[in-house]
Amino acid sequence: MSQFIQTLSAVAQSANLNHAGAPAYKHGLRDQVRNFLRCGTLSGTFYVSAQQDAVETIETLRRFGEQDAVALAEEAISAREEGFMRTLPILAVVVLSGLPNKELFRETAKRVLKVPRDVAQFVLICKTGAVPGAEKFAGCRIGSVKTFLESLSEYHGIKGTQMEKMPLRDLVRMAHPKPSSDQKRELFGWLSGHVESKSVSVNASVMALQKLKGTTDVAEQVQLIREGRLPYEAVSAVVTSPDVEVWRALLEQAPTFNLMRNLATFHRHGVFANSQSVELAVSKLTREGAMRQAKILPFRAYQAWKAYSALEGHDLRIVAALSDALTNSVANMPLFTGRVCIAPDVSGSMHCPIKPNVPGKMYRSSSDELSCMEVAGIFAAGLLARSANAVVLPFSNDVIDVRLNPRDSVLANAQTISSIGGGGTAMAAPVDRLLEQRDVVDLYVAITDSEDWIGRFEDSWRRYKAEVAPAAKAVLVTVVPDPYRVVPESTSDVHYVHGWSDAVLRYVSEIGGGAFESSPVDEE
Repeated sequence: MSQFIQTLSAVAQSANLNHAGAPAYKHGLRDQVRNFLRCGTLSGTFYVSAQQDAVETIETLRRFGEQDAVALAEEAISAREEGFMRTLPILAVVVLSGLPNKELFRETAKRVLKVPRDVAQFVLICKTGAVPGAEKFAGCRIGSVKTFLESLSEYHGIKGTQMEKMPLRDLVRMAHPKPSSDQKRELFGWLSGHVESKSVSVNASVMALQKLKGTTDVAEQVQLIREGRLPYEAVSAVVTSPDVEVWRALLEQAPTFNLMRNLATFHRHGVFANSQSVELAVSKLTREGAMRQAKILPFRAYQAWKAYSALEGHDLRIVAALSDALTNSVANMPLFTGRVCIAPDVSGSMHCPIKPNVPGKMYRSSSDELSCMEVAGIFAAGLLARSANAVVLPFSNDVIDVRLNPRDSVLANAQTISSIGGGGTAMAAPVDRLLEQRDVVDLYVAITDSEDWIGRFEDSWRRYKAEVAPAAKAVLVTVVPDPYRVVPESTSDVHYVHGWSDAVLRYVSEIGGGAFESSPVDEE
């Protein structure tokens, strides 16, 4: 009976029930918007359907934009440039386009729409008619696309011709950009179809691509790819049944990010049957500084390892190189000098697959998706490797005891963490363990979908602070878009951070006082 009364009291004191039906708090609109923009997905989560997710996201962005359009613009830019997200910041830009301040929309669009794929997605969202005030692709929205196209490079022009749902040809025809040079005039004309391919004489890469279309000689194809520095997307679209030598030429000039995305393609076409090609791929993946220069995030390296390892006949040298690449990519994580507790949520809901809205499509099929639990495992293993004095407490209904060696590979520890768990979510369980053992930590980091079933984190945290570690700070990293919280917004020593990019670790570092090197921007 007493437990029942406590539950009723918690419900009465709470503003809401979360998606799991447990007592929870809702923070202010800006916190909700930051959550959606940094870890949002329109594909649904364990508790929420894709349609409900989209409706909640659009409604939240719209309400916040009407309340403070400048703040919405700031959050959209931050999510794109620091959080490395793509789809949700673009959705925020669409929302801004339907609000009165058109100059704010234009300036924000310049910062968020960075590559042709961004612009195509912006147009497609507008054309759905789902965003109030931006039901049509017209007016300032056309003007923004026109501004983007007028600064388009030849390289991105060639890559953009292969976008499936909204190719650059259609964008150029809709927006009518004004060329600033003969090169741009020719490029726009070629993209729109108004300049015949044989008449191109200024854009060297376009010329190489056009010659590539007209030859079946393998040696000439390889030479044109090298001379024109033609991107993978363009070559694969115009060369029918490419010879293995063509694929090798593409491997030679493939940036590290492109290589990781297309390992399966190179494998399928027999490129790695040649030992020298394998060695080249390995050297690209393991070269010192490669992950930083290629702007690869840890979960991306893990996903590449997972996808390639699943291929029949994979090369173990490349598998090992991808494991090393993952380890190298987490060198960007913060290094804490104090005592740190890392608490990855391994409950049943964390098995839900997520498709992060980030630049560059890495997910080719459902088998390539990462689960929330895998992301939590990567974060926890990376933080463990970078912390001199850390304890890892995975939890579901209670803490799950697991032995982890900080000197083991990040991949090994991540797999150990993500292979355990199931059941409900008791976010207080790791704090209760610290309280029980009188373990003093400076920083508590939980990685979770925040769907707490028990609802007593707040009480446990306050007791831990009062009895064991008065100076402790907590950071709750949420990896799905969830508007519900386990503490009120006024709780100053519990911080929410949204998403799962290197930017999240930067915020964790700032809160916890760790040393952190500047992270790369995840841009192809």
